[in-house]
Amino acid sequence: MVEHTPPASFDKDKMRRFTELAMRRLENGPDPLLAEMAREVRSGRMTLIEAAASSAYREAFATIADKATERLRGVDIDTLVAAADDSALDKLIAELEAEPAADDPKPDPPAEDDFDFSAPLAQSQPPPRSASGTPPQRARWKGRRQG
Repeated sequence: MVEHTPPASFDKDKMRRFTELAMRRLENGPDPLLAEMAREVRSGRMTLIEAAASSAYREAFATIADKATERLRGVDIDTLVAAADDSALDKLIAELEAEPAADDPKPDPPAEDDFDFSAPLAQSQPPPRSASGTPPQRARWKGRRQG
């Protein structure tokens, strides 16, 4: 049976700061898919957990997870637990804050659709009216079903 280590007790404000800096870095990075995902997360349209579970970004997260797994291969659990403390998070935040702005221009955001997704997709429409303004006659339709 695999033993699970208890979750690290990071300061929540520091964790939020790290996440914000990481999303900014991704947003300005070379990968347009991750840049789009970072914009969606930073705008509040989705959470990071929703992005990770989304089929649109699943492959990108899988690639990142594969890279992390490869880097951590051979590292023992005690080393990982020792590295997972507030000082490690402070170091990551300092590195992200000190990183100079990317020389590459920020990728253009995806074009916004003109479609309003907040309205119901299927709305009941009133029956069309004839030129005289009266509703269409349905008597002939009723007769077909009866006979």
